[in-house]
Amino acid sequence: MLHVAEGWGLWPNGGLMRGKGINYDTGFMPGNHSRLDFDPAVVAAEIRVIARELGCTAVRITGADAERIGVAARAAAVEGLEVWFSAFPVEVLAADLIGLFRDCADRAEQLRRDGAAVVLVIGCELTLFNPATFLARSSTTGSGGW
Repeated sequence: MLHVAEGWGLWPNGGLMRGKGINYDTGFMPGNHSRLDFDPAVVAAEIRVIARELGCTAVRITGADAERIGVAARAAAVEGLEVWFSAFPVEVLAADLIGLFRDCADRAEQLRRDGAAVVLVIGCELTLFNPATFLARSSTTGSGGW
């Protein structure tokens, strides 16, 4: 008989999973174009649906603005969700990424200190969405690019 540790569940194929989650977008295109309107009351209501109606135990909060991520993350923490605090910068210069990541880390740490379960995600697809984050040169072809 398989005994499953508290907080873990089973996939239909019998494999273990730690939780059930979904992504929540706070706005990730330059100028937050993927989410023009950001109303904290609407965010809280949507997070409640994620927790109470979808039955999720975790939510990955993504976006380009640390304050917006923080608002949604706090709403998720209030609902008892595990928060995956995830900056998703687009078209941000490498020199500006450190400040964004530091702000996100500070906000995530404050949530953790307040008792929330928090995972800080840094570096999601940076090379695809940000200019000159990493410069690559192929040693076999002698050309730049991928």
